[in-house]
Amino acid sequence: MTLAPLGPPYAGGAREALPALAKRLAVHRIFGFSVARREPAMSRVCEYCGKRTHVGNSIARRGLAKAKGGVGIKTTGVTRRKFKPNLQVVRALVGATVTRVKVCTSCMRNGAIKKPMLGPKNKPASK
Repeated sequence: MTLAPLGPPYAGGAREALPALAKRLAVHRIFGFSVARREPAMSRVCEYCGKRTHVGNSIARRGLAKAKGGVGIKTTGVTRRKFKPNLQVVRALVGATVTRVKVCTSCMRNGAIKKPMLGPKNKPASK
């Protein structure tokens, strides 16, 4: 767990800095990820649902299943592998500001983010 540095000695004193630190620790303790860019985002973590890299096994097998007339399937090797989420960096409305967020494609499909309207500079070229 990495937290953003609090910076040089606190301008308002240690009493004002402690609630900010406690708030950041509480968010990390509860969610384990950043919530819509309120704090620095970790890599390969969806900022909305918290989907992250998981580990598992890749199992290599040989043989023909008994149901298909064979003598059975044998495992020839087990290799550790990673299951990574399909993360995209997109511009989204967070509160009233437009910011870039790392979002998995399932959150994009489910409507968890609101994409900003195109301004006059960003309108697609008409043919």
